[in-house]
Amino acid sequence: MTASYSLFPNFRATIEGGLLKYFEKKPAHFDQRPIGYANLDGATMKVSDGKEEGKFATETIDGRTLYTIDIIEPGLEKPLKFGFLKEQQAQNWRNVIKQAIRGQSFPSIYLDHGKRKGGEASSVASNLKETAEFPSKTGVMKKKAVGKKKVLYRTWKERYFKLQAGELRYYSDKSFKTSTLKGTVDLSLCPGKTVVTGAPEKITVTIPLPKNLSLICNCKSEVEAIDWMDLINESIVTARSLKKRASGTGRVKRRTVIAGTHSDTTEIPRVQKWDKSKDTVAALSKALGSHFLFNTAPDFGKLLDSLQPLESQPGDCVIWEGAAGDKFYILESGTCSVVKNSSVLSFQQTAGTAFGELALIHGAPRAASIRAITPCKLWYVDRVTFRHVLNEMENGLRETQKKFLRKISLFSELSDAVIMKIAEAMKTVEFKDGEHIIKQGDAGEDFFMIKSGNVTVTQKVKGGTEKVLAKNTAGDYFGELALMKNTPRQANIIATGPVECFTLDRTNFNEVLGPLEDVLNLHKGIHIMKKVKMLAENLNEKEMETISRKLERKLYSDGERIIKQGDHGEHYFMIERGTVTISIDNTEVGSLTDSSETPYFGEMALMSDDTRVASVIADGSVQLAYLTRNEFQTLLGPMKDIIQRVSKQRTESNNILGNTIGRLGRAISNATGSARGASSRASSSSNSSTNKIPFSALIEKRILGTGTFGTVKLMQDGRDGKGYAMKILRKQKIINMKQVSNVYSEREMMEILDYPLVLRLAGTYQDSNSLYMLLDLVPGGELWALLHGEENCLPTTSIGGIAPAAAKFYAANVLATLEFMHSKNVAYRDLKPENLVLDAEGYLKVIDLGFAKLIEPGEKSNTLCGTPEYLAPELVLSKGHSHAVDVWALGILIFELLTNDTPFEAEDATVMFSKISNPKSHLRKAMPKGIDKKSKKIIEKILDVNPVMRLGCKKKGMSEMWADPWFDGFTEDLISRKALNAPYVPQLSGPLDVFNFDDFESDGVADADLETFSYSGPNEPFRQWGNKV
Repeated sequence: MTASYSLFPNFRATIEGGLLKYFEKKPAHFDQRPIGYANLDGATMKVSDGKEEGKFATETIDGRTLYTIDIIEPGLEKPLKFGFLKEQQAQNWRNVIKQAIRGQSFPSIYLDHGKRKGGEASSVASNLKETAEFPSKTGVMKKKAVGKKKVLYRTWKERYFKLQAGELRYYSDKSFKTSTLKGTVDLSLCPGKTVVTGAPEKITVTIPLPKNLSLICNCKSEVEAIDWMDLINESIVTARSLKKRASGTGRVKRRTVIAGTHSDTTEIPRVQKWDKSKDTVAALSKALGSHFLFNTAPDFGKLLDSLQPLESQPGDCVIWEGAAGDKFYILESGTCSVVKNSSVLSFQQTAGTAFGELALIHGAPRAASIRAITPCKLWYVDRVTFRHVLNEMENGLRETQKKFLRKISLFSELSDAVIMKIAEAMKTVEFKDGEHIIKQGDAGEDFFMIKSGNVTVTQKVKGGTEKVLAKNTAGDYFGELALMKNTPRQANIIATGPVECFTLDRTNFNEVLGPLEDVLNLHKGIHIMKKVKMLAENLNEKEMETISRKLERKLYSDGERIIKQGDHGEHYFMIERGTVTISIDNTEVGSLTDSSETPYFGEMALMSDDTRVASVIADGSVQLAYLTRNEFQTLLGPMKDIIQRVSKQRTESNNILGNTIGRLGRAISNATGSARGASSRASSSSNSSTNKIPFSALIEKRILGTGTFGTVKLMQDGRDGKGYAMKILRKQKIINMKQVSNVYSEREMMEILDYPLVLRLAGTYQDSNSLYMLLDLVPGGELWALLHGEENCLPTTSIGGIAPAAAKFYAANVLATLEFMHSKNVAYRDLKPENLVLDAEGYLKVIDLGFAKLIEPGEKSNTLCGTPEYLAPELVLSKGHSHAVDVWALGILIFELLTNDTPFEAEDATVMFSKISNPKSHLRKAMPKGIDKKSKKIIEKILDVNPVMRLGCKKKGMSEMWADPWFDGFTEDLISRKALNAPYVPQLSGPLDVFNFDDFESDGVADADLETFSYSGPNEPFRQWGNKV
């Protein structure tokens, strides 16, 4: 077949289910995605002079004479023209198309003639990929009306049945056209099994329906009836299983997970620039500007450059329903129809509209097909390019802001992390020509930096005249003193032409960082401490911050003695302003100033109370900050102990670093997966401090679960009877999936996060085929099951959730855990009830550290990962993220605990992400009327669109959240010591009670299916896991 309008006209085609589908290349069993299709339901066919029969018309394309068939489909702007190289081929296809148009059955056929361009051709199998598990069948049966079982049915009607995709549909006509559909049975709702009854001359198939109803059908033969029964029952089981997965019961969770779609280290090819006319740029800019994913972007320049052109002809499918999409489209010209479940919806995509945005966030199946009904010109961008461009744009904006801030002398000694926080708290404002940015005499509150444009600085002098003092341009700043005190403005700042400024007000600055004077003092102390070799080598940033916050300050007058030679040392001093002289035996030997390389003295007093070897005297007025040895030891412990501890850690770290570098240099691949299978012989890890249980002491009891990547087994320590969970990871799967680094990362995260409420790694082992992770058994089940299961273990309130006291307990568990994680600079990034499990005492443990990541202060990650309902705005909008995403997720969790729902949930994921990106108004609407004020307030304070303004992310960190009235009665100490009674304690029969786990074997998976996946490759990538036996 050939389409005459295509520049590359050759393609393959098949007729299936009333659709004539055409492909870019010969499909294997037609399981690749077609380019488009002609819908033969209601279509007409013409071959010559507007007639269905007769001699074929011919056209010459690329020097070849083709025999043509036109298919006129209602709704398409022009006929679909197909051409054939041989007249006999055209005759055969005319007959088949004629049968299809009339709804008659025919064998599936295809024609192989080459290739064709267009549409979103995908290698994903079938747009009904989930229905591949379902059996299918068509046939004729007589049917009785549906009613109560005891009613005597008197009328039988012949119906044409189609079993497909978990549904049983019956039609009045054998054409199976939509217009003849009489009814549909959703087999997932059937309460029992289909049965066959009756004598051979009157065989009936009875299908149970909800509410004591049944569908009773009469078959011509017993064989036919049994075939229908078996296939319907198979569909019922499959449909129930899929529904079970979708609802979250069973092994598969209710909520899907977005895996890392763009890691921080992914190498992105250079983004190509695609030329566009001015009109096209204007149209694309308008479409982007009205979309939630782009309207907060700094500018569209690079994103517009990255959009690629695509032309589609009538019949072409730009997007296929059910396909895993990765492209976003803007329609510049033309019209497309929206097709869902084979039905054309009433609305259309027209010029200027955009679609497919969900694919830029994650690869969810397309919700509907988008099909060209006129010639269309589109522009598209794929997910990887989009996220790369947006990250680049966002990072460029932050770097510009940081450069501005670094120019300001007030901020010269602030750390990168603090500069980043200031940058995040800033806003962008625009001013018109002649507009006053600052007015002389007004109270000062805002600080400005000119991003673009020019301003004039004027001042009113005596007599009322206005004098021009200066003209400033991009890169200049003004009003910085407003961050320190509320003094009247001393001059006017007036825009000369359009001006764009970064601005920061004193209120926001104080909320995020505290009063500027305190911030400057804090970081001045840290800045000086970093010059003290003993402190710089042995204290980390947080310890220095702790010390700096406790510094006392004193002003010494000229000639005043600060240290006397021969006295016992107790104080360590830092010079903040001024000069001191140093003398030994009354002879001056030098001096120090606040600008010296070493603006400090007396540091050895932190080690011991040895006598001072010199005297120090103020030379003029001197401002000093100081700390006593006792205060230092109270905060951090004796300095000698710190030095010894750090020295030991450094030695161990060097060993680990050497091993890690060697491992990663040799590893074939990056990134975590798990795998099935176990072997009885395994070795203990050679470098794991947690590994104290010999593998030989472990007794396998049963399988707890399995998935695409891994198996978990229940194990018992034969020495003390304690239960464990063994996670088994196939080496071959790890290599195939390029997961080596992430497997090690997950293990290292579990070792770093040694905390009572984090799942503990008890040991690691390996054999020739598999890696093993021995984990503490957490028998109480998921928090998700407690919230959404049928057991009703916790009483609920009128707004649907659990009682506030129970919600506070579980939220406090999570808050304590996140506070600990963040103190280690670890962002968890996958908080949700499914990843919180109850231990034997009813306390929560955080599991699944696959997305956990070290993010240093001031840094950001660009990996998109997590669970859609729990994603923070900065994740949705590709702005780079920090630990603040965990705080946001905690706010979502509190809402779910209290209401049994999430605040931004929607059937359409695009709508949900739009709500998340603009949360304030949508959160207000989502709040149930019966929620108490304290709960409402804490949720609103946490779910702030700006990460640095969230409760728990400001100057006081998580301590500010603990201090919130909602958490009255809860402290980190009480939670970590498990000093409070849990609202629900699981009833367990013993150390191996796994009642709260799914019954794995009852799902029909035999242990024989879990045999070890053999690995014959090099063991070098796994050498550091443990020596192989």
